[in-house]
Amino acid sequence: MPHAAGLAARTAGVTRVGVLGAAGALGLYRQRLSHLGLEMVSLGDHEQIEFMALLYRIKSGDLGSASRETMAGLAHRLVALGAEAVIAGCTEVPLVLNQDDLGVPFIDATEALASRCVAVCLEP
Repeated sequence: MPHAAGLAARTAGVTRVGVLGAAGALGLYRQRLSHLGLEMVSLGDHEQIEFMALLYRIKSGDLGSASRETMAGLAHRLVALGAEAVIAGCTEVPLVLNQDDLGVPFIDATEALASRCVAVCLEP
């Protein structure tokens, strides 16, 4: 997923990419994005803890306005830190955040991976 999301970011023409992802996945995203010549922007420690708590609320079914507003706020924080696009690095993120919430490209890593798989399968 990180590689496919990075390719989507490059296609969008950006070089600094924010990632909303679980703490354990951020290192993998940083490595793959760097390999593609992209710089990763991440949340600060306090914000990452807030993101993880939100992730667990979403997993428990909380898809309400408070969850949407909190996720949008975290995404906007990445943009304020210089992100030119935001990657949804966890499958839960697009449940409460979408392109309409941001003024920069929003890349759903799962969707990017699925699209890449289809494209590879259709290659001659």
